[in-house]
Order: sequence, then structure tokens, then C-alpha cells
Amino acid sequence: MALLPTDPKQQKKLLIGVIPLLLATAYWFFYYQDVRSELDALAEANETLAVQNHNARLQAARAGTDHEQRFGILLDHIARLEQLIPRVEEVAGLLHAVNQRAHEAGVAIERFTPITSEPGPHYTREVHEIGVIGMYHDIGRFLAAIGSLDRIVTPVDFQTIGDHGPDRHGNLRLEARFRIQTYVLPPPAEEGGAHVPR
Repeated sequence: MALLPTDPKQQKKLLIGVIPLLLATAYWFFYYQDVRSELDALAEANETLAVQNHNARLQAARAGTDHEQRFGILLDHIARLEQLIPRVEEVAGLLHAVNQRAHEAGVAIERFTPITSEPGPHYTREVHEIGVIGMYHDIGRFLAAIGSLDRIVTPVDFQTIGDHGPDRHGNLRLEARFRIQTYVLPPPAEEGGAHVPR
């Protein structure tokens, strides 16, 4: 029994049937398989990019919340610090409080002179010179009382001038001079965008 027909018409029919099969096989091996490999590679790259984009979105969302929280904490710190900085209208009361602390500590104020008022972009630096007479420990208590006022007031440039003689109980008194400085918030009409309203 012969596998191939011997009749020429039959051979033509067989050849016409086999040619499309050969063309389909050639298409599969030479073109479709390459295209399919490229498509698979593109699909894999697309999936990788989708995962990376998803992770980047999650990270950006976390970072955005993180930055908002940090910014909120920073605004809280600024608000608390500005509560320690006197406003212009509070300076007279603050100087009166310094005078009261001197009386409470048992020292006499001999000099209380404004020295400078230096406006800055956000605050005005005010400096006053103070001269006091009292016992060493009383002067120390006075300085500590100034440092613990409700508003920031800093004693600087402390120096003792010398003995001022004994008091009525025979205790040796000193004369001391120093400066106090504070930073003052401008009046509300002059405030820029740097301050957080209280």
C-alpha cells in the first residue's frame, strides 16, 4: 500500500492541501512564536510596573501623611514658643514683673534702663540694663526668678561691680549689673505670615 498517490491529479490535490499546512507551520515557527514571546515579555514588564506603581502610591500616601503630621507638630511647637514670647503690649507688664521679682528676692534695683530695640524680620529684640544691690545669694535668686518668668527673658553680661557695704544686719552687699533681653512679637497689624495665631 503506497503512502503517496501515484495519480498526478491526486498528487496535485495532496500538494494543494499540504501547502497551507506548511505555511501555517512556518508562520507559527518564524513569526507567531517571536511575537508571542515579545507579548509575554511586555505583559511581564507591565505587571512589574503596575506593582512598582502601586508600591510608589502607597509610599507617597504614607509620606504625605507623615509630612502633614510633622508639619502639624512643627506648627504646635511654633505656637507654644510664641506663647513664651511677649507681645508689644505685654512688655510693660513684663518689666513690672521683673521689678516685683527683685523686691521678692530682697534686692534693690538701682538702674533699669532700656538699651536697644532692634527690629528683626519676625521679632524685635529688646535689651534693658539693670543694676541691683543685694547679697550674693539674693542676686542669684533674682536672676533665677527672671529666668522662670512666663515669658522668655534672658539675663546676659552679668558682672559684679564690687562691695556696696553691709546692710543693717551686717551682711555684705554687692552691686551687680547685667542686661536682660527678650524677643517681642510685633503688634497684630504688623505681623507677617510667619506667626501662628494664638
